[in-house]
This record gives sequence, C-alpha cells and structure tokens, in this order.
Amino acid sequence: MKLHAALLAIALALSVAAPATQAQRFAPDRGRYKEDREQAARISAAQAAEIARQRTGGRVLSVKSERDGYQVKVLTPSGDVRYVFVSASGR
Repeated sequence: MKLHAALLAIALALSVAAPATQAQRFAPDRGRYKEDREQAARISAAQAAEIARQRTGGRVLSVKSERDGYQVKVLTPSGDVRYVFVSASGR
C-alpha cells in the first residue's frame, strides 16, 4: 500500500511539473521573443544602402547603424550630399 501511495505521489508531482515545462517550451519569454522577431525583421546595412541608392539615384558614401534603422550618407547625381534614413524594416 505504501508503494502504491508513493507511486501515486510521484505521478501527481510529475503531472503538476510537466505543464510548466511545456508552457516554457511553447510560450517563450515574451520580451525575448519580441526581440527575436524584431531582429529577424531587421534588414542588413547592405540592403539599407541599396534602398537609399535606389531612392536617390546617387552613390552611397557610408552607412551608420542606428537603433531604429540606418542613416545612409549619399552623394546625389547633382553633387549634393544627403542623409537618408532607412528604417530597420526597409521602409
């Protein structure tokens, strides 16, 4: 009878602990998950340079990474230097 009670207690403990582990596996920390999604959606500096080049028709001089995207320095066909902001999503 004691063995039966011990097995029942172990089974009960495992059934209570298992959902927490499953919840962690299928619902990761919301903060980290959000950062992962943002990181995955972020374009590269080369892509930002190409977007700025297409928008202005000029030559890209430099690309500086910023929190929300990229600041791209461009020499326009008319000889002016312009700064173009390209968001991290490519807009």
